[in-house]
Amino acid sequence: MAKFDLSFSVGETYTEDGRPAGIGGLLTYCGDLYDRSTAREVSAGFARLLESVAADPAQRVGALDLLGEEGRRRVLALGVGEVREEAAPTFVER
Repeated sequence: MAKFDLSFSVGETYTEDGRPAGIGGLLTYCGDLYDRSTAREVSAGFARLLESVAADPAQRVGALDLLGEEGRRRVLALGVGEVREEAAPTFVER
């Protein structure tokens, strides 16, 4: 069982002869709160964030890509609800 809801462990990896070989990571998550696909999405978003920072360390935090194209589309779709027509206000309501 996971100690926290979500936990990232990140560290540098090395080749057999000790040269730096990149960064590796592990995401531990509580299975009662997250399913595997959600955990993978969180992990992919974190990797995308790290890649974005590595590509341009001087960019503003607000410019970092946290969601990716598919995630952005899904979040925007959440804000689209049923469109209802409102009755025109009466004289008293004005």
